Amino acid sequence: MNDYSDRLVELLGVADDVVDCGWEPTEAEIGRPVPADYKRLISHTGSAALDDHLTVFAPHTSDEVDLAALVRERDAAWEHLRAGGATDLPERFFTEGRRLIAFAGVNAAYLYWNARDGVRPEDWGVVIVDADLDNWYELEMSATECLYRVLTGEIEFAPFMGLFGRRGHSAGRFGH
Repeated sequence: MNDYSDRLVELLGVADDVVDCGWEPTEAEIGRPVPADYKRLISHTGSAALDDHLTVFAPHTSDEVDLAALVRERDAAWEHLRAGGATDLPERFFTEGRRLIAFAGVNAAYLYWNARDGVRPEDWGVVIVDADLDNWYELEMSATECLYRVLTGEIEFAPFMGLFGRRGHSAGRFGH
């Protein structure tokens, strides 16, 4: 997978910003390492709203924008849906050795790493799931490449229509 962290940092104008994120507790709670390119991006943005609409999550003191809290909430939601008999979930994402790990959101749509046993975190693709669970977009690209392509308007799925692709980008950091 391609590392777009430097491109994103440049696009967002945050090269001089440094955010100290303690990844060990977050990774221990998630039970998986976070891809290195995402960590490099987050070291400049922290938990932030990119272009006012796309929230990226990082280790944070507030559960509202904390990556581990997001993963817990999304894991609980999947468990609830599956226990309730939801039959419209693509089974391939819920098999042994596979896990969707949330890292970002737009409105009520979420972006997930497609984590698989035996696959390096840097080689995880991205799955975007819209709010009503009708549309699942599986992308063979890194999280940073996906975020870059969403912000520049190269990826235009229903959850993103009209929100991205403009000139001038921003990263509104949530307080630490």
